[in-house]
Amino acid sequence: MEHIKKICMEQKRGKAEIIALIFYIIGVCVIGYFHEPWFDEAQAWQIARSASLKEILFEIPHYEGHPQLWHLVLMPFAKLGTPYEFTLFTINFVFCLASVALILFKSPFPKIVRCFIPFTYFFFYQFGVLSRPYSMMMLAFMLSAMAYSNRNTKPVRYILALCFLCATSAYGILFAGGLCIVWVIEIFQEYQKHKLWNKISKCFFSLLGILIFAVLLMLCIIPAKDCYYAGSVAATLSIFKSIAYFLMMPFDSTIGGYLNENVATTGGIIAECVGGVLFWFILLEILHVNKKLITFLVPYILFMIFSVFVYFSVHHLGVSTLFIVFIFWIMAEQKLEIPALFIMLNQKVVAKSIRVLASSVGILAICMPLAYTVISSVNDIFYCYGMRVVAEFIKENNLTDRKIMSPWSYTNEIPEETGINLIIWDETLPVDMLPIKKHYPYQNGIAAASLPYFDKNIFMNFNAEDKQKMYLQEVDRDDSQQVLASWQEQGLPEIVIGVLPLKEVYSEEELQDVTYYWVETLKCGKIWKQYRQDQEIKIYIREDVLADYPQFEIKKY
Repeated sequence: MEHIKKICMEQKRGKAEIIALIFYIIGVCVIGYFHEPWFDEAQAWQIARSASLKEILFEIPHYEGHPQLWHLVLMPFAKLGTPYEFTLFTINFVFCLASVALILFKSPFPKIVRCFIPFTYFFFYQFGVLSRPYSMMMLAFMLSAMAYSNRNTKPVRYILALCFLCATSAYGILFAGGLCIVWVIEIFQEYQKHKLWNKISKCFFSLLGILIFAVLLMLCIIPAKDCYYAGSVAATLSIFKSIAYFLMMPFDSTIGGYLNENVATTGGIIAECVGGVLFWFILLEILHVNKKLITFLVPYILFMIFSVFVYFSVHHLGVSTLFIVFIFWIMAEQKLEIPALFIMLNQKVVAKSIRVLASSVGILAICMPLAYTVISSVNDIFYCYGMRVVAEFIKENNLTDRKIMSPWSYTNEIPEETGINLIIWDETLPVDMLPIKKHYPYQNGIAAASLPYFDKNIFMNFNAEDKQKMYLQEVDRDDSQQVLASWQEQGLPEIVIGVLPLKEVYSEEELQDVTYYWVETLKCGKIWKQYRQDQEIKIYIREDVLADYPQFEIKKY
């Protein structure tokens, strides 16, 4: 037993790390083979594919909300016409593989921790399988951790790593800025202690460089006046939930599994807040003993304030995960100290039942991130994630040259007595729907996520004014009636995807004696840890076109 414990805790690299790397490569590649890219993945590819370099550099960041780097990395491959899913996954995987290799062969963690981290939910599934700029952020954090200990003697390496972090995401700018604020405080403390300007001057010049770089990036991503903001978890939080999110974030980014886009029960929040408070207590004690409390709190509080009061989606929890790994990396590099309080509790608690309970809770906590990886991976194998299913349906049934109308966003006028269930299912279209308060005709996620599988824009109502733009424009303009009128000018659609408010686009005369029959239901779903959000997409075909497709059968409830 002692021999096994010694092996698990040793720093020496060897076969275990190589085996872990091989399993990571095989595992991510297998799950990646089954994964269908969802909207965010497709949107980035479509921007890289159809937007100009000028648009990517100076226009699109004001609407997408993150720096240009990910689009620039994808651009040469997308414009050359390389295979969509394979190329997107491969580029993402290169960044992930480099990050995992650094953890396995360069991090100061014990062997068991080094081999454990790559298979946790965010490192394996959320960043490894899903192709997004967070793979670059993962590498940026690992490079920053490697350069941290020599930041005062070799500041350029650390600054370059932080610049890379800034370029990956708006959250990267927040964390890099917070780390630089702490570094400036440390530099002033050093100067007051030794009064040696030449010893710290090069750090200041390096800091000036990243400040200029970060400011330029922030200028690029300042939201445009007509930027579409659909709202977020942050926009709808009550004071109670805001406090709860503050308590839960570190816990949920590592062990917990409550925060998601569907579940919001008061009991669940309270239960997880208890775990969150305990996690905060343990974390703060460790940070305090290892003299990294301020290094953690300044960047993390900036992140939490932005997340809770400005913008937050559940996948942003992975950013918190990366920062926590970064903090423990720099603490472990100087030899991680266990708080005396924990040692004392371990010695004083002798009751076997309590020790068994504590051990069981600890083992469960360690297993949870691995369980999320397994559940998400299995769900991705057996269930459709993205819009590949829509593209396949269109191709298999030779519908490419038909007039296809896909769903756009809108808000309804909701009478108080109506309740919240606004989904209308019907066997035929057009159908009566609640009055619409406002249309967002540019917000057409199904079209944007399906188009990477096609050489041209096949949707009659997607960027109708400029068919060459094959990505979703995150704009909110006062021209919805003109846009809807441009759809009307193209005539009635032949294929309708989803239950659409056709009466908002076409007149009663145009829709008179026109019927669209329900012929297929496509299923997909979003995956998050132990949850799966199922979605059904109903396909309708116009009555006079139906005869051309004998393979379709009219469906009934």
